[in-house]
Amino acid sequence: AYVERRSSAALEGGQRAPSVGYAVIPLKLQTPAYTRDLEGAEWGASAADPAILVRRRPGACAQELARVRLRPVPSRVPDAVRAPELLKISEEFRSLVPREYPPFQALQVDEQNRLWVVRNTTTGVRIEISDAKGTPVSVLTAPSGWRPDLPFAVATGRLVGFTTDADGTRALVSWRYE
Repeated sequence: AYVERRSSAALEGGQRAPSVGYAVIPLKLQTPAYTRDLEGAEWGASAADPAILVRRRPGACAQELARVRLRPVPSRVPDAVRAPELLKISEEFRSLVPREYPPFQALQVDEQNRLWVVRNTTTGVRIEISDAKGTPVSVLTAPSGWRPDLPFAVATGRLVGFTTDADGTRALVSWRYE
């Protein structure tokens, strides 16, 4: 995400031309915003609170079938050492930098119709698994080197996803889970 700063520079004849500078603020948005399960229902963030995942039947009168409440995860980056460019922008924009990670990074449904919620934590990536009714089933620590920001799939006792080496080369890897 970028925070825009505007200022004006004087031109000939007294006119002022806007100059624009940007301060880079690292934010990750969760993708995808929703996922469809095996029964055709959709899991996605509640419009009122993105920390609540709701399972609904699609359609004009979407019937709510289940809910999962996600606990907040504090950011790994303490306020005092946030990006140095934040010190150069106004408090109005600085206050927009999240003090917590987004509620989730990715959603996926496996062949048993369980919801997999990928979340960043202070110790790494965690996967929270719930059944179709929203009841917690399991919590897994993500495999070392896994890139949840790239496409992945869960099926038949495996997590299939990408890793990236130091040169940025991607490799498709399959991990077994129980």
